[in-house]
Amino acid sequence: MHQRDLVRNFLQLVKETIANPVIGEGWVLVPRPENVGCIQKLGFNYRDTKNTILDLSVADYCDGPCHDRDQPGEL
Repeated sequence: MHQRDLVRNFLQLVKETIANPVIGEGWVLVPRPENVGCIQKLGFNYRDTKNTILDLSVADYCDGPCHDRDQPGEL
């Protein structure tokens, strides 16, 4: 499988997870100081952040996915 296909599949999984949350599973915006600081600097809120992720495409890819250091799963 080509890198582009891997990225497309990963984005599809992320978008499905965000769009169809299951209690106790799914997407969590961890309130680390660097996350909160970046979101505030951009003038975003939780909904803006979620919508920005949902709007990502393969053309936006630069690196990853990588393993989450605090929870099971990938970033």
